[in-house]
Amino acid sequence: MVIAKPAALLLSTHHIVCCHECREYNIALRTEMKRREIATSDPQRAAELAAYFTHAKLEPYHTALALGSAMRIFAKLKNYNSCATFCRRLLELNSTQKASWAYFKSADYQPLKWCICLLNLF
Repeated sequence: MVIAKPAALLLSTHHIVCCHECREYNIALRTEMKRREIATSDPQRAAELAAYFTHAKLEPYHTALALGSAMRIFAKLKNYNSCATFCRRLLELNSTQKASWAYFKSADYQPLKWCICLLNLF
């Protein structure tokens, strides 16, 4: 039986968390790279991969970017039900992270305006 010192335990816990985050980012980025590869040849599959990309456990800022991208892709395909789902998730994410969302509230970022319009339709 080995008793770990607090510093060693902290480092091993940090290592496990980093490995988990790295795995999530690896899977997410491979999904996004595949989506970009087939975006023009198979838009339905590309939309499916964009939806999968939104479910990766990423940092909130990266999740918001993934949701905005998926929202645009599904809007281009006229799949407004799925687009509205991404809008709701983006707005929920935005409401929980108010302090660091100046970019998403600016005029440069259109998806939040799309969200409000789409959610008013349903």
